[in-house]
Amino acid sequence: MIFNSRVFFYLFSIVLAVVSLSSCDKQGPDDPDFTEIVGNSIFVPNSAGETVTVQMEFDEDWYIENDSPWYTVRPMRGSAGTAQITVSVLTDNNDLKERVLGFHIITGDIDNVYYVIQDGVPGFNITESDAGCVREGGNLVVTVEGNVKYDVSCEEDWLTVNSVQYDSTLLADGYSYSKYMVSKINVSVEANDSDFRKAYLMLTSNSEDSTTAVVTVEQMGDLVADYDRQFIRRSIVMRMTATWCGFCPFMNYGLESASEQYPDHIIPINVHDITSEGGLAFPNANDFYTFFDVVSLPEGYVNYYAFLPNISSTARVTEFFEGLAREATSSLPSNTVVGGYASLEDGTISADIYVASKEAGEYALCVYLLEDGIIHDQAYQNGSDEGKDYVHDNVLRASITDNLLHGEAFPAQANGTQKFHFDFSVPYNVENQDNLHIVAFTLREGTYSGSVGAGNVEYKDYGYIVDNAVNMRLGKIENYAYEE
Repeated sequence: MIFNSRVFFYLFSIVLAVVSLSSCDKQGPDDPDFTEIVGNSIFVPNSAGETVTVQMEFDEDWYIENDSPWYTVRPMRGSAGTAQITVSVLTDNNDLKERVLGFHIITGDIDNVYYVIQDGVPGFNITESDAGCVREGGNLVVTVEGNVKYDVSCEEDWLTVNSVQYDSTLLADGYSYSKYMVSKINVSVEANDSDFRKAYLMLTSNSEDSTTAVVTVEQMGDLVADYDRQFIRRSIVMRMTATWCGFCPFMNYGLESASEQYPDHIIPINVHDITSEGGLAFPNANDFYTFFDVVSLPEGYVNYYAFLPNISSTARVTEFFEGLAREATSSLPSNTVVGGYASLEDGTISADIYVASKEAGEYALCVYLLEDGIIHDQAYQNGSDEGKDYVHDNVLRASITDNLLHGEAFPAQANGTQKFHFDFSVPYNVENQDNLHIVAFTLREGTYSGSVGAGNVEYKDYGYIVDNAVNMRLGKIENYAYEE
């Protein structure tokens, strides 16, 4: 069983008072119905309806306080002497991590805390199911989270698994170690003097449940295009926006929805006005305003030829952006396809970008740096609270190519590949380097007039057409992609 979401438990910082009470030391032949208390912890099964009973001795009257939503404790009070305390499990734990939650036994002025610990579901949490490495090879570390130990195998001889290291943490009881571990697979990678290649690390648990997982390891080499296949046709959507713009969220939500409905074919770029707050402003936003003749916000521009004005309907914005992207796929098939690899080290981004082309022609490559996950309030129409702590994604931070709007010119060859290399320092205004990604797209001279959104979408002649694009996550190889 493989889980891809992270799960967390709450840690309790509670000082345990010393009280005059004891539990049975262990379960023995004379008390088969009782479960051992380990320290101050009671372990219960991961199954709703199950019960665990422990035996305790009290020197005086006692009572229990318990606010747990997933177990009950009975009885809730009693007198001095021997007592049997039963913990009943109400719900299954569907997470990989244990559930840990304490209840209180109060005797006189002494408050003693006992922890109920319920196992998680056996399995792995592969937070990144793939890993990329550079052509020079070297050491690669793959991080895996889960609650079972495992063996690793690989059939490719250019990968060697050296070791697996496990690291666990104490649970909230301060006594028991969590079964949930962060492990690191240490792999040696040989240099790649040929084409892009991939291998698979097979993870098999050495416990009875036989849980398995696969991690794909990709190594950069020369990207080789299949010229007999139709290149994927991705569209660039530039949205002119600002934090003070109350209508801008409508276009943003519509753009996000269109991207979800036509996945891997729409790449958003949000250009914030220089007056935007929260460090979101793009310093050279006026260059876009001049080129596209921006009048008011928001405005959207698709592939340098289609203009969408402010429309206060998310559904209609979705329809138009998706329609324009589908129209580009059917009516403007790409001559070029873009791929590559980018990495970040010590504040510098290094990017190798490959552009394959079916036919010869004059093109240009634009490369932008974008940031996701910036939280800052966004004005919203009629003063709605929906703009509170708004998450801003795909925020344009910098142009990696010198020419902001027209990129770096290059001659495309018939059935050929053009290689580009860029080294770029992360700009000061970036909030979180882990949320950076690169968008690269090819341009050619020309214009196009289509038929989407009559009366709303306006096709304009800006002199250029976006031919294709790619969204590159740092540390992840983006191979050439094709239409289904």
